[in-house]
Amino acid sequence: MAFEVASSTTISVGQMSMVDKAKRLLSFILPQALTLSFSLVVSDVFSQNFQYSTAPNGKLHIKKSFPSKFVKKRDIFIWVPENYTEHRKYPVIYIQDGANLFSLGNKNTDQDFNSWKLDEIASNLIRRGEIRPFIAIGIQNSVERHAEYFPQKPWVALTPEQQEDMTSRKINPSYSDKVFPDSIKSDDYLKFIVQELKPFIDSSFAVSRELHDTFVMGASFGGLISIYALTEYPHIFGGAACLSTHWSGLFDMNNNPIPEKIVQYLNENLPTSGYHRIYFDHGTETLDALYPPLQDRIDRIMLDKGYSKNDWLTYVDYGAPHTGRAWSMRLDIPLKFLFKIGSKIIYLD
Repeated sequence: MAFEVASSTTISVGQMSMVDKAKRLLSFILPQALTLSFSLVVSDVFSQNFQYSTAPNGKLHIKKSFPSKFVKKRDIFIWVPENYTEHRKYPVIYIQDGANLFSLGNKNTDQDFNSWKLDEIASNLIRRGEIRPFIAIGIQNSVERHAEYFPQKPWVALTPEQQEDMTSRKINPSYSDKVFPDSIKSDDYLKFIVQELKPFIDSSFAVSRELHDTFVMGASFGGLISIYALTEYPHIFGGAACLSTHWSGLFDMNNNPIPEKIVQYLNENLPTSGYHRIYFDHGTETLDALYPPLQDRIDRIMLDKGYSKNDWLTYVDYGAPHTGRAWSMRLDIPLKFLFKIGSKIIYLD
């Protein structure tokens, strides 16, 4: 499929039709019907089995109620590719909203509709030799999702009056739920990933610990915490994929100081080019309609920091809404950007 390349590293699909989008998704899913020998095995890391339906591609381990001294305990989903072996070091990616990532056979449900189908899409890309095999760590969100995912330093940069105003805002005027009902704790959330979860993964699975093999990814608020993770821990995370990044923080732009503080923070703290790979994208419908002018400001920062097509991609999916299904239909793009063939792979003796 031909892509239109703009003067920067922004790539769009133009006015891609729904038929073309369906073809993109089917190109990853149809081979599953022809490859019945592959199975997704679901088990607990410590040998306790869980009765999930099976689906193709790889093996999924679930560590129930992973403990933390920084945040609430939560389930961790660890996906390893087909033919996984302890004699090889794999790149690894830590992904937010982990319960929505994998095809667990829950057809005709909201969970299946919002599933990223990462196991299916990644397996087909690996099978076709388009990306390196990798391990995905899905981190389940908590009831404090917004508090854990919103970058703490931009929040602290708000005045007390602005913080009070932000905590009073609702997700929607017709809803009673507030955007920020809990105190911001994203710094603690990142400590959980870096100081507790990552050491567990490093010691339990055959993952590379190299910077160029360690990534983070998320969508919406998950995109915010992903770029924040790379910026706060540039020596840990060598790349980030941020889908439909919720730069607005709120769900409208009315008297909204948040984007300015995020832009200021990234301008001052985002590492310059040379050691990291960064992917952004957004659609143009529903909530994603807020993002184009905000993403443009981030793109200017990327250019100022020296990023180019070699280590940065901003992708625009015209007509796409703010849904898990939309992210699934373009998930091949960030996966190919981060795990392209030719990157270093470490084999053990």
